[in-house]
Amino acid sequence: MVFSICGRRLAIDDLKFAIPFSLHFCRAAVTDRDSKKRIGAFRKTESLHIVCVVTQMTDEAVEDDRAEAEVGGFQVDMLSDECESVSITPAVVEKYLGAPRYLRDLPEKAPQIGVVNGLAYTTVGGETLAVECATMPGSGQLQLTGQLGDVMKESAQAARSWVRAHATEYGVDPEFYKNLDIHVHVPEGAVPKDGPSAGVTMATALVSALSGRRVRQDVAMTGEITLRGRVLPIGGVKEKLLAAYRAGLKTILLPRENKKDLEDVPPHVLAQFEIVLTDTIEDVLRVALLPAQTE
Repeated sequence: MVFSICGRRLAIDDLKFAIPFSLHFCRAAVTDRDSKKRIGAFRKTESLHIVCVVTQMTDEAVEDDRAEAEVGGFQVDMLSDECESVSITPAVVEKYLGAPRYLRDLPEKAPQIGVVNGLAYTTVGGETLAVECATMPGSGQLQLTGQLGDVMKESAQAARSWVRAHATEYGVDPEFYKNLDIHVHVPEGAVPKDGPSAGVTMATALVSALSGRRVRQDVAMTGEITLRGRVLPIGGVKEKLLAAYRAGLKTILLPRENKKDLEDVPPHVLAQFEIVLTDTIEDVLRVALLPAQTE
């Protein structure tokens, strides 16, 4: 794709991985009134939103194909009389935008035991959230770390009770609560976390860690659970799916009652996923867990 800016050509590559940003021209780089007028007119047009490949994607950029950033050296290149064209490629993005400010942990590629991809809603949009679970010999204590709020802690307790009630169905020792300590951790411990939507994630992590069955890492999930194993609806579906889109996840497990919220998700985002609607925790485990490995 090629844009014309003040009589100069701007070529942009790799649109599949691109997000747009607005070009904020430096006033210091503009020396004559004619140039100022042309830039001012250009700034007012929709063409101002130019595409550039960057790794710091935002929810708004994914949803609306827009984001804003200061361009720095790019402004100088485009306004230089010696420069007839500028080509934006992944190789030169860091030159113009600087080093990436935000680095996200991508999901594991290989199936893992006790590690499950959850989806969270925050004040700044959706995030993927890995829940880790480990077991060790002990007296049945449940340890929860990662600066979890009260509601999230109660979700972990409800998940453990459900697993105790259904232990034999998943090859879990029914006496695990007597001789094993369980540690559930949600990384990025400096960030407070709360809410009931991690219930299915914690239940899946517990079953995986206690049974030794691996969890698919191309799957993410969200949903509140009850002691009977029902999966209840949650909020922030659009933001959570945008986070999963950024992370490249392929299968999303949602409470069935949240089907109506999919209408708010951009079509190109939905097209990436296989959406599985769930009514019970059994529905979740059927998709997320791989079969038990045999010796």
